[in-house]
Amino acid sequence: MKPLPNRSDIKRYVLGFLFSPELSLVLLIKKNRPKWQRGKFNGIGGKIEPGETAPDAMRRECREETNVDVCDWRHFATLNTNMDGPEEVFCFYASTEEMLGAEQITDEELRFESAVAPHVDWMLYNVPWLIAAARMHKLRGQLKHYEVTEVF
Repeated sequence: MKPLPNRSDIKRYVLGFLFSPELSLVLLIKKNRPKWQRGKFNGIGGKIEPGETAPDAMRRECREETNVDVCDWRHFATLNTNMDGPEEVFCFYASTEEMLGAEQITDEELRFESAVAPHVDWMLYNVPWLIAAARMHKLRGQLKHYEVTEVF
């Protein structure tokens, strides 16, 4: 991916799901920030820095949040939202045994969760279907673009 155009009106983020090699476990983070995510589990991720590509941002965020350096992130979806101004979220997945060595290095708790039957009650509303979409992409197909227009 090329560096993204510098449009100040669009906030750009990455969101990644780090799986075990057999895709049975996924590493999630209990978010403290932003406020609307507080107390819920989400994938790894954060803001894309100016001049940074989305895959580079995903690799950096994973290192910063888990101390695991994964260079083989695969893009599987782009979410466009307008809930707090225009946003793009580039969604990635990776699978590696190194995920089992993840360690909490921020103030946000890490948890290994079943990727097959996750506990949806403590996740952000879209995390279960994003996990399923990432697994499906890895197993057999291409899913690329979702338009998110409301929060349930």
